[in-house]
This record gives sequence, C-alpha cells and structure tokens, in this order.
Amino acid sequence: MTGRYSFPCALLFLMFVGGCSTYSQLDKDLEQYQPPVYATPPPPEGREQTEASNKAGFALEKKKISETKALWERALQTPRKKTSFFIPPLPVF
Repeated sequence: MTGRYSFPCALLFLMFVGGCSTYSQLDKDLEQYQPPVYATPPPPEGREQTEASNKAGFALEKKKISETKALWERALQTPRKKTSFFIPPLPVF
C-alpha cells in the first residue's frame, strides 16, 4: 500500500517545494512594485496665454462660426430637386 501512494506523494511534495521556492522572489517583487501614474503632470511654467492671443483666437473662432452659419442658411434655402432621395409626406405620424 505504501508503494501505491509513494509516487503521488513524491509528486505532490515536488510541486509544493517548486511552488514555494519562488515565493521569496515574488515577495521582493511585491515590495518593489510601484503602480503606474495615470495623472498627467502639470503644464510647464512660463507658457501663459496673453489677453491679445485669447482675443485673436476668439475672433478666429467667431469668424469660422459665422462662415458655417452662412453655409447652413444657404443650404436650407436651396430648393429641393424633384429627383432626390425618397422623402415621405409630411403627415407621417
């Protein structure tokens, strides 16, 4: 009966010893672990935006918006073609 259990016990013992032998390395790695930094660093000093650059950027954006508005209004006033894509009648609901 002893011979029947000796091989599984020896195999189990070798697996146990093999698993515990790397525990010291795992413990060292765990102590040295530093989690990754997800926060972005603050911007560098000395790169402040001036009031003039803010106004120039605002004027440029305002000009783009007015151009887009003019294009949109022109597209809304363009008459539909008779052979356009299917458009259902107005009283759908």
